[in-house]
Amino acid sequence: MTETLDAGKILDDTTLVLQQEQGDALVTPVQQTGTQAEYFAQMRLSRQTARDEAVELLQETIAYADGDAASSAKLEGIISDALAESQIESLIVAKGYQDCVAYISEDGISVAVAAPEDFNAIGSCIQKEYVYQIYNSRIRDAFLEHRVCFYPQPLDFARLARAGRAFEGTHDFAAVRSVGTETRTTVRTVHWCRAERDGPLISIAVCADGFLYNMVRAIVGTMVYASYGKIEPEAIPALLATRDRRLTGPTMPPQGLYLNRVWYDGAVGDMMNQA
Repeated sequence: MTETLDAGKILDDTTLVLQQEQGDALVTPVQQTGTQAEYFAQMRLSRQTARDEAVELLQETIAYADGDAASSAKLEGIISDALAESQIESLIVAKGYQDCVAYISEDGISVAVAAPEDFNAIGSCIQKEYVYQIYNSRIRDAFLEHRVCFYPQPLDFARLARAGRAFEGTHDFAAVRSVGTETRTTVRTVHWCRAERDGPLISIAVCADGFLYNMVRAIVGTMVYASYGKIEPEAIPALLATRDRRLTGPTMPPQGLYLNRVWYDGAVGDMMNQA
């Protein structure tokens, strides 16, 4: 019978190396919250448990199959991934981050990093991008049910796209918001409002430094109105200037709206830009 690799020992050694390499970083003046520390400890434990189960199963397969080559290759891959994760985590911590955990899978490499103490997922955001999807067809797609807005009436895509571009820039967007959330100002800067079409599926991406309540859905509703002549695309800036919600398009249904991307300043932004 072919000799099997002692994967358990190698994986245990990898964990030990990881702990030793991160030792200096854990005593830096930057303090971790208990929640963060517990999160990373749990993530490492879950990762190790999954690896242990996979290794045990592969070792049994190799033993019964008299040195199965495919299983041996998978086992070596697990060991290689564990060592690579250790190196990735050590490099990230060496760059000054408080803590992190890396996971390598068939889909790629995922890394969770401890955020700075002054970081707030909402308050620290400098801009966001939402995507709204319309399925413009008289025949519904069962696979997209509750995932897109079905709109059977034909839409003039060229007019719709022109209307989207009219929203770009700094404006008072009170005319495309729903009442419900008080804000200090209704002025926002829309960096882009782009429409793309792929067959019956229309995707509208809106990126801004901030959004009002239902702002994206009202923008899309106004674009839809413009697409069949109820509103002229070139008139949209003037309509925004009135601050009158009654003069713009309807609020589209929530189905089809997705938060696509967020941007941050500082260390978190740098990390996301490098990803």
